This record gives sequence, structure tokens and C-alpha cells, in this order.
Amino acid sequence: MKTTLAQAALTEGVTPDGHTNVVKTVTAVPVQLGDYSIISDVLDVETLLPIIAAQGRELANNAGRLIDEFIQDTLANSSIGVIYAGDATSRATLAAGDVMDLDLVLKACTFLASQGQTGERFKIIMHPNVFLDYAKSSSTNTWLNKLIYEDFKGIKDGFVTAGVNYDIYISANVKPFVVDADTDFNVYPTYAFRDGAYGV
Repeated sequence: MKTTLAQAALTEGVTPDGHTNVVKTVTAVPVQLGDYSIISDVLDVETLLPIIAAQGRELANNAGRLIDEFIQDTLANSSIGVIYAGDATSRATLAAGDVMDLDLVLKACTFLASQGQTGERFKIIMHPNVFLDYAKSSSTNTWLNKLIYEDFKGIKDGFVTAGVNYDIYISANVKPFVVDADTDFNVYPTYAFRDGAYGV
């Protein structure tokens, strides 16, 4: 729910006209997903390895990846907050030379912040292939590697670098869009998030 600022000066003792609130209803249909790992009783008894615990972690990781893919499908089918690289105006007009750079990240953060979403830092999620283009671009290449080497510990969590109001994470689970199936031309989206805002 979002309201606008008062449009008239207040007069003491007089109730202002006020305004109506606009509320948008968001609906969702829950879906249950599940799986299990088949382990024989012989393996369970005789192995010295923590097989059951390892399989449990893998099932949990897989569930997380599936939930992540469902969220990506929802975001990818939205036309709100989409910025394209280069001169492209749609996915179909993207070309091989339209790659990620600092300018696109700043445009995304600026657009989302201009919509009134301020506060916490933006989380930028890129596929490793996209991050390679970002790191190689002339606008970021001068300072990016220095930050990575000084804070190597963060890379294991997916965090690779940060800017003025954003942190960049990489994930191999970012799903590509198929632009041209005949030439096997795919593009990877990059997602920008902050509380109450997202962009692609």
C-alpha cells in the first residue's frame, strides 16, 4: 500500500479532505514439491560414511534450487522493471555484443531507487558468464579484481564485489532465456533486489 503526500495546507480546526488508499491484491496458488533418496538397509548398516545425512543435505539444496527457479520464472515473465543492454528494446533484439557493464547496474539501482524504494543495499544476482563480461568491461576492470583478492572469503557465499549501494553475487542457477533456438543464442538475465523492489 502506498500513499501520496498531502496536496493542500492544513487549517487549524478543519478536517482535511483526505484520500483513498489503493491496495493491490496479489494471489498465489501453493504447489507442493517433494522427492526422496533410495538407500538400501545394507548400505545404511555397513557404510562408514554419513550417507543419509549427505543425501538429506542434497535434497535440501535441490529444494532450494527448485524454489529459486520458480521465483525466476515469475520474474522473467514480468515486463515491469526490465532494462536491456546496448540498444536492445526487447529480448528478441538483443545481440551478442549487448553485455553487462557497470552502467547497466547503476541504471537498475537508480531506476528502482527512483520508485521510492530506499533503505537497504541492492542485491545484484548474476550468472558467472555475465559477471565475466561485467569484470572485463572497461568501466569496472580497474578496481574489481583488487576488491576480490582483498576479501576472498566472501566468494564462497557467492558474493564477489560491491558498489556504492549494491552487492553483487554470482549463481550458476540463473536460468537463461532462449532468444534464437536455431543458433543456440541464449541470454542470462541479471536480477536486482531490495525490500519492496526488483528489476531484471
